Amino acid sequence: MNKNEFFQKSFGEINKKLNSYFIVILYLISILLLLYAPNLMPESYNWIEHTTSESAAQGISGAWMARLGFIIFGMAVLWQSQLLKSQWSRASYICFIAFGISMISTAAFAIKPWDLNLPFDKFEDNLHTVGSNLVGFSFSLGVLTVLFQRKKNEILSIIYDLIALLSAVIIPLMMFNIDGIAGVAQRSMFTIAYIWYIKETVIKI
Repeated sequence: MNKNEFFQKSFGEINKKLNSYFIVILYLISILLLLYAPNLMPESYNWIEHTTSESAAQGISGAWMARLGFIIFGMAVLWQSQLLKSQWSRASYICFIAFGISMISTAAFAIKPWDLNLPFDKFEDNLHTVGSNLVGFSFSLGVLTVLFQRKKNEILSIIYDLIALLSAVIIPLMMFNIDGIAGVAQRSMFTIAYIWYIKETVIKI
């Protein structure tokens, strides 16, 4: 390896690491925005009962913070997907691109407010439902395709992949079948997803 090749390789590695730091910072900013968003909500909002999506609902003052959190989350996943394109399979890459776009769409098309006395656009609410369903589906399928790529010695990553997949099935069922915990349940699912993406960033970039 000559001197030019050495410097190019070294610069490439440094650039990748810097990118990984920026991506993790974006995830952390998104987390902080979504954590703080309930503080901007009306008194009728309960973070245990009401979801993160509802903190970005139509016609709600302060909903901009959660929407910004969704947008940053989606952008971070899109950026990460480009950097890991050569390491993930094509199917994984497509799934996570779909996740990023769908996450951004959940900010563009907001859910109806929890207070049904407030006016809302039903069509926009339906678009939000489509986007949020695509978020869950693309994440689950993406994690599954990455799981199939794991090596046998990546036992901790395999275990967390399985936890993420189980949560993507069990938590939505809890949200639909147990009253009053939708907010906690959805936040748990978001937490698992954030950890999964951050872990992939730190390990692979």
